[in-house]
Amino acid sequence: MRLEVMTPEGDLTLELVRDVLSLVGPPVPDGVVDGWTRFEQLLAYDWAIREYLAASDNRVRRRPRPSFVLADWGA
Repeated sequence: MRLEVMTPEGDLTLELVRDVLSLVGPPVPDGVVDGWTRFEQLLAYDWAIREYLAASDNRVRRRPRPSFVLADWGA
């Protein structure tokens, strides 16, 4: 089975990952995304954009939240 992820039309930047994560949860503190690998950033973006799109009437296959994406950034 091949993993298919949603990617942005432009570059996957740290700011974009933080912004998309903030659409589906509390704001991400500075430095959190910076410590993730590029693959982790991509998985976090994929999860968050799917959560965001699924909140409307779009038929989007949701995924479990990646373990490194904390629900409570203060934890």
